[in-house]
Amino acid sequence: MIQSIWGDIKQTFNQQKNMVPKLILANIIIFVVLNGGTYNFTYLICYATHFDFNQVLHFFSLPIHIDELIWKPWTLFTYGFLHEDFWHIFFNLMILYIFGNILEEYLGSKKTATVFLVAIIVSALFETLAFQILRFSFNTYPEGYTIGASGAIMAIMAAAATLLPDLKLRILIIDIKLKYIFLFYFLIDLFSLTNNANWGGHIAHLGGAIFGYWYIRDIYKKSYVDRFVAALGKLFQPKAKMKVTHRKEPSKPSPTVAPKTRYQRPNQQEIDSILDKISQSGYDSLTKNEKELLFSAGNDD
Repeated sequence: MIQSIWGDIKQTFNQQKNMVPKLILANIIIFVVLNGGTYNFTYLICYATHFDFNQVLHFFSLPIHIDELIWKPWTLFTYGFLHEDFWHIFFNLMILYIFGNILEEYLGSKKTATVFLVAIIVSALFETLAFQILRFSFNTYPEGYTIGASGAIMAIMAAAATLLPDLKLRILIIDIKLKYIFLFYFLIDLFSLTNNANWGGHIAHLGGAIFGYWYIRDIYKKSYVDRFVAALGKLFQPKAKMKVTHRKEPSKPSPTVAPKTRYQRPNQQEIDSILDKISQSGYDSLTKNEKELLFSAGNDD
């Protein structure tokens, strides 16, 4: 049974598409590892090393104080995969499943992943900036840490509602448009800013919502976010290793056999095949040999 479950997990992560199940599975795995009971892996490590379990959580949680954040920059991302309890992760992943699948169906896996992962960082920056304004404007600075993917979930919801505002979703027995569902959640966070218990969390939600809306508008124009993510990905791509090969000197043709000309005229079937390839994939998709054949055909004409 365990091997079957592990096989399903590997198959999910190996698929190029279906980004939403990957994100859901990643959140569940991390939640189980950290919150799966007294005898899970993390608790056993803490028990064996006499390390405080809360310190493990704080190591990956987003700190409110910017002085601490400077020394823990990875928390701008890692906090988004931590959840407090079952209901916290359940509602987040339920919304991710519904709105994420809608978004992935129309935008594809890569853009859906971009919305979710970038929104985690954007939401964290929104919250951090808001706390600094609160700190210097009202001379108050609460204590605590932030965890949860709610900001990224709001970004997914906002992106889906912006892309397909009039698409209807069945809730119990009523069909409601996506834009109204998103507006409902957005107003809840907006009016909940007076709740000091989770003020920072609501700011993170609003930051994610703003990013999700802006991302959809951006891809119709300059697509700055996609270009930035692509450039960032190239920085972490492993450089190709240089290969040294040794070639033998080509043997000279026998004097009794005349050497073949470099450009021999291809037959019509070869020309048609090359032209079809150009129409489907462009000229740059041709191999060197195909370009030479096309060049020789053009010279003979």
